[in-house]
Amino acid sequence: MARSSFADILQSLSDDRASKVASKLPSLKGIGVPTSLSLEQCSSEAAALYKSEVAASMCTGSCGDASGYAIADLTGGLGVDCWAFGKRFGRVLYNDRDTALADNARINFDRLGVEGVTVRNFEVSALNCQWSESLRQFRPDIVYIDPARRGADGKKVFLPEDCSPNVLELVPILSGIAPRLLLKLSPMADISLIIKRLTQAYISSTSKRCLKEIQVVGLQGECKELLCLIDGAYDGDCRIAAVELHKDGSHSYLPKPSSSHPDVTYNQGISSSAAVPGAILAVPTAVLLKAGFHDAVCLEAGFVKADTFTHLYLGSADNVARLGCKGFLKCYDIIEVVPLNNKNINDFGKRYNSAEVSAKNIRMSSDQLRARLGIRKPSGDIHIFGYSTPEGNFLAACR
Repeated sequence: MARSSFADILQSLSDDRASKVASKLPSLKGIGVPTSLSLEQCSSEAAALYKSEVAASMCTGSCGDASGYAIADLTGGLGVDCWAFGKRFGRVLYNDRDTALADNARINFDRLGVEGVTVRNFEVSALNCQWSESLRQFRPDIVYIDPARRGADGKKVFLPEDCSPNVLELVPILSGIAPRLLLKLSPMADISLIIKRLTQAYISSTSKRCLKEIQVVGLQGECKELLCLIDGAYDGDCRIAAVELHKDGSHSYLPKPSSSHPDVTYNQGISSSAAVPGAILAVPTAVLLKAGFHDAVCLEAGFVKADTFTHLYLGSADNVARLGCKGFLKCYDIIEVVPLNNKNINDFGKRYNSAEVSAKNIRMSSDQLRARLGIRKPSGDIHIFGYSTPEGNFLAACR
């Protein structure tokens, strides 16, 4: 076998990076990418544009024109977020502690025709006053921070105080410079701990709670980030909302239901061995599960929950119509439901030999169930679910 030349390897890496840029940043194909890590860590185009909308609405009260306002991004990276901010804000400050990234950002802004961006290269920390002096001179109406979520040992971290910069240490400084802060954190972070840490930091500094809302943001079925909306004039409880970004540039926004949690009802009568015409199986998105109000949303719409720890919901088209939200549930038409046993696994494998497979709260993983069904590769328009109910475990074939 012929060995690849070093030039071929470099070309392969370049082609791979170009493909990732085209997928993640379709309107920014000419952007310079100094390292693969910088591409991995930057916002997707859809997420950057949404954050620009959120930041504008925090300043103006709507998602429209914020040309009379200024925003500062203290962790600029490739400059994708600043590119998006530049579409709405009159003045934008880009800062990154990495000199190579800051130099690259200047070139990117020229290539992309982004105007009105001031580029800085400061280390942002509570011990360094240069960045804060520069920020005061810029006079931002809102500050955006996307701290690095890896510790000194390279392992991923999730809490604000473990990220770099440590946002909690910056609160006393930031609260005296800008009236608003938009903070991006890992989707793996514990929401209740974030609320506790940020609220305590702001009460200590300003005597107000300031943390207005945490948005759980998702794209293409994945939970991408947590956005913390902080307003120095706010002194109420923190709201939680789920947001799904769509391919057409729109988004669905769902706040946590304000009503008390409805009584949980579990599946009854829908798990017979016969087909269930017209029945719907609903699966919450990762965003709705992370936001923590999947039960409230589904049960208030009249769905019944398959089992205590089985996050599948069963109902009808009427229940889907009552949801009042789009993009937070994936709904399937049930073709057939049978008890989960060896015979039915074999029969299902023969009848539905091309399907997606998911195991929910049973003693098999999705891969193990797929292997038992004899399905080699997920494909087709059929989805088979193996799931538990109070009556036992079942297989459902859905379309």
